[in-house]
Amino acid sequence: MPRKSAQQPLRARDLGRWRLLENFQERLARLAKEHGVAPTFADPRRRLELGHYLGMFLFGLLNPAVRTMRGLCAASDLGRMQREVCGAKVSLGSFSETQAVVDPALLKKVFGELAAELCPPPARGAKRAAASPAQRWLIVDSTLWELLPRRHWALWRQQGRSQSAARLHVSLHLLEDTPVPATVTGGRACERKVWRQNWQPGDAYVGDRYYGENYRLFHELDALECAFVLRLRESAALEIDEELPLREADRQARVVRQAWAHLGAKSRQRSPRVRLVWVQTGKEELILVTTQTPEALSAEMVAEL
Repeated sequence: MPRKSAQQPLRARDLGRWRLLENFQERLARLAKEHGVAPTFADPRRRLELGHYLGMFLFGLLNPAVRTMRGLCAASDLGRMQREVCGAKVSLGSFSETQAVVDPALLKKVFGELAAELCPPPARGAKRAAASPAQRWLIVDSTLWELLPRRHWALWRQQGRSQSAARLHVSLHLLEDTPVPATVTGGRACERKVWRQNWQPGDAYVGDRYYGENYRLFHELDALECAFVLRLRESAALEIDEELPLREADRQARVVRQAWAHLGAKSRQRSPRVRLVWVQTGKEELILVTTQTPEALSAEMVAEL
């Protein structure tokens, strides 16, 4: 859907996903009665109700044509918006101040109920590797979100300039295609540190090069009986111990080499014995690291993960 410029007013036909709002608001109203809401929503003078505010917020996320809070409030002029989303025209001031009285725990209940209704897709490809009943494979990553300067807890300096940003750390359950509880921090927070705080014994993790930079963490993951498949930087210090053969299925998955090795140029940085798997993609060669044996996790499955 093309974005509208600031000069072009939104029309109802520019917007979509209306039916999703009805389902969301029905669940919200039911769960709000059980959970309870801030006393201000019982005030008869309040025109912007909880369902109106959260409905508008979700509607803005579902519609790329709405680019700002100002644009979302301007859209509340539309008759259909008032009938199906917000009840009446919403001012910038009302929309902005409502955020302070919304309990995120209520939203967690709403989306938790929705997530429980999802049917997991059939396991195939990388999901065959994630199907072990003893482990859940989690893909870890984070996203940086710019915030308004008034969020003082999120202020930080980078490359000589100040900015306000939050970092959302999420783990995706590979087999179920659902996120597990996320963590929000200031933008400057270390992704590896937050990841380490969320480790659970017996879990298994997939991560990019940043997560594979600290080799000492591999010892701690081993102690927790956690499996992992992480990408290494091309500059990683490798000491090959033993080359390992490849199966035809490995080669079909574009695996070009695998070997037992140690990582780290200095003794204090040295990793436990790890297995490296080289995978040739259409653009580059990836170096992947795991502590799993070929019998427990084939090179083909490492590449798929």
